[in-house]
Amino acid sequence: MMYKLQALSILVALVAAAGCRPDPGVPIYRNADDFLDPDGPDSDPLVGADPYQPGEARLALGIFYEGEFSEQVIIDDVTTHFYIYDGTFTMSLDRDVVEEGLESNRVTHAGLGYWGGGITWDESRDLSDWTTLYLSLRSADPAFADLEVRIAADSEGSVAASSYGYVNDGEWHHIAIPLEDYAGLDLTQVTGPLVMIGDAGDQGERLYIDNVYYTQD
Repeated sequence: MMYKLQALSILVALVAAAGCRPDPGVPIYRNADDFLDPDGPDSDPLVGADPYQPGEARLALGIFYEGEFSEQVIIDDVTTHFYIYDGTFTMSLDRDVVEEGLESNRVTHAGLGYWGGGITWDESRDLSDWTTLYLSLRSADPAFADLEVRIAADSEGSVAASSYGYVNDGEWHHIAIPLEDYAGLDLTQVTGPLVMIGDAGDQGERLYIDNVYYTQD
């Protein structure tokens, strides 16, 4: 099976504010083994809200997803990265609160004035053939009452998760964001396929993320 966070090092990006583009920081974790249980999984994986079908075009981003796919861009910490901005949260795997696969990713707020992080590609990629970004979110904590889901390219587009069905009620919500809603963004030059930004909060507040991928609907 494919674990989340494969070949992943989480880094801190030093940014002046939530709206700034991140710069590479110092690695916190050198590899995915820091997150994995050496005894391995002990249950059957969940199929998620929208199970993969053979022949379907589905792009996995190397994090937040364990299912099958037609294409994948792994996070190798060489040309593809996951950054935590300004140390605004920590992230770990959770096997008790899961929407797809065997694990979700638990974001724990650091109690600062905002939280944010995301995937960065050193070289842009053409995502113009992809039409929809899917992700599952779960939280009941006030800091995560809503969040921005951004894509970075020649500029940065942002939408509110609540506009696509996310509710801060402690239940899983699998949301679909049409890429056409990122108006004016050049999808042939994507450098940040998933960036998430949110508000200030108390230390320890939690958001769960799972089942993230692109499709050609």
